[in-house]
Amino acid sequence: MEAGDDPPRRAWRVIRGLGRRLRAHSVRDVRQRRGPRTGGRISLNNKDDSSVIAFENDLFLGLRLVLNDIQSTEMLFGIIKDLDDTALLYNLEASRRLGEDWKLSVAGRFFTRIKPQDPQYDVRNDDYLQVELARYF
Repeated sequence: MEAGDDPPRRAWRVIRGLGRRLRAHSVRDVRQRRGPRTGGRISLNNKDDSSVIAFENDLFLGLRLVLNDIQSTEMLFGIIKDLDDTALLYNLEASRRLGEDWKLSVAGRFFTRIKPQDPQYDVRNDDYLQVELARYF
């Protein structure tokens, strides 16, 4: 540390999450973790503005849906909102069996409203949607 520099300060970071099952039809559903679930997470820290952290003050909300049906239908959806800016990140994953031999899966990530000063600016055009049809034998 050179003369005139400020002494280092302690940094802190808080990540807190919560989740809740929306409804269960029976005790068996609760034990087998069936039914729709919601969740959220927030990330905060006190680092100065010179540090580059992509998710330093963001809010995550998510929904997981598992129908536990014969087709094994599942969906996971999440959104990350930058609380300091307008940036949004959407995430989607879903799958379902089609008959006995086929499975359809969809996955996607979408970035919106990312400004040039945002650390995620370089990935603003990296949206993708993947659709997969797989046959098992």
